[in-house]
Amino acid sequence: MSETRARSSRHRSKEVQIAKLDCMEDNDQIMTASEVWIKEEPMSEGSSCSKEMKERGSREKAVSCEVCEKTFATEEKFQEHYLIHSGVKPFVCDVCLKGFANKSNLQRHRLIHSAEKPFTCDVCNKGFADKYTFQMHKMIHSGEKHVCDICHREFTQKSNLKRHYTNHSEYRPHGCGICGKRFTDKYTLETHLAIHTGEKFMCDVCFQGFTQKSNLKRHYMLHFAVKPFSCDICGKSYADNYTFQIHRLIHTGEKHICDICQRGFTQKSNLKRHYATHMKEKKYHYCLKCPKKFLKEDKLEKHELSHIKEGFE
Repeated sequence: MSETRARSSRHRSKEVQIAKLDCMEDNDQIMTASEVWIKEEPMSEGSSCSKEMKERGSREKAVSCEVCEKTFATEEKFQEHYLIHSGVKPFVCDVCLKGFANKSNLQRHRLIHSAEKPFTCDVCNKGFADKYTFQMHKMIHSGEKHVCDICHREFTQKSNLKRHYTNHSEYRPHGCGICGKRFTDKYTLETHLAIHTGEKFMCDVCFQGFTQKSNLKRHYMLHFAVKPFSCDICGKSYADNYTFQIHRLIHTGEKHICDICQRGFTQKSNLKRHYATHMKEKKYHYCLKCPKKFLKEDKLEKHELSHIKEGFE
């Protein structure tokens, strides 16, 4: 028992020494752990250490998420969380290629591929690979719910209930300048504005609009500096798989050639678009084996048979 107390005392002494050394002025003497413990005093309001700690505290203000109202101690943690709302999933499972917004969810998912399910429900005996999914499952049996006291809608998570409450709020400070409709938050307003502009998918960081969801996802990566796709030849990194695959063509030298004008393209889709430029004047049907063209499709089909016969000769 006395040994445990002594160990605890030694641990506390070290803690005090570390704290004291952190605040030492240039002219202070270094003291032993026991001396520090004896001389430990509360910090005065005007001391340089007290000021420094206040400044440090003000620099490390909590960051709140506008979408779900969750609060985070650091900007880094907030940005990691925000990927959940953005739809960007940079962490990819190397077994089934499923994507996740953050690393912890990927690690939890990987347990599915292993046979281990250490968390077992004592009500229905169902097994779970991780504690989080297990706790979520237990709510089914416990009946624990977060209920809206206005419309009595039930939610399993408190954050979802908070988000739902904004629907009942009469305070809607953000108004649409086109149709006058009002909204509780800026993000919902910007999403609504897309109805008028024709841009369906809106970035809730810089409010840039996109007509395709895939383009929005690629754009999100620019805000979070996540570049999970790295080229093993030149080391250059990319935010999304599409841009990465396009880049790789530089190294492979792969080309799609127009057999009419011999122009080369790195992408097959660009070659198809290019073919249309040859067809603008008249709607020709072009042979993909030679430069010949036909006004009627049946003529082209008959011609293509000659290439098939040549292959057998």
